[in-house]
Amino acid sequence: MAINTADIHPRVLAHLGDAAYELRVRQKALEAGHTRLDTVHRYCTARVNGAFQARLLKALDGFLTDAERDLVRRGRNLPVTAKKRSDHLTHRQASGFEALFGYLHLEDPGRLDTLWRQILPYIDDPDSLPV
Repeated sequence: MAINTADIHPRVLAHLGDAAYELRVRQKALEAGHTRLDTVHRYCTARVNGAFQARLLKALDGFLTDAERDLVRRGRNLPVTAKKRSDHLTHRQASGFEALFGYLHLEDPGRLDTLWRQILPYIDDPDSLPV
C-alpha cells in the first residue's frame, strides 16, 4: 500500500524523520568502529539533537530544491508544544530538518541518500560543521 505523503501532517513527518535520521547515525556509529553501548550513545547524542540538526539544515540550504525548502518551512512553522531543552528557534529549525528527512524517507529515498552524503562529513567530524 502506497502512502500519500500529501495527507501526512508535518509533525508526523518530523516524528518519522527523527527516527530515520537517528537510525542512520546509529549505523554510522557502528561503521566508525564503536561497538560498546556507551560509546555509541555518546556518538549519537552529539549528532542527534536539535542544535546539531539545525546546523545541518543550514549547511544543506544551498542543496535543497524549492519544494524541499517549502517542506522545511512547513515543519519549521509547527508550534512548539512542550518545553524543550533548546530555544524555540533551534527547535523549529530541527523540526524542519526532521520533516524533510521523514518526507524523503517515504517519498524519495534516493534524494535522501544524496542529502545524507552532503552532511556525512559533518557526521564524521561534528567540529567541522559551521556554526
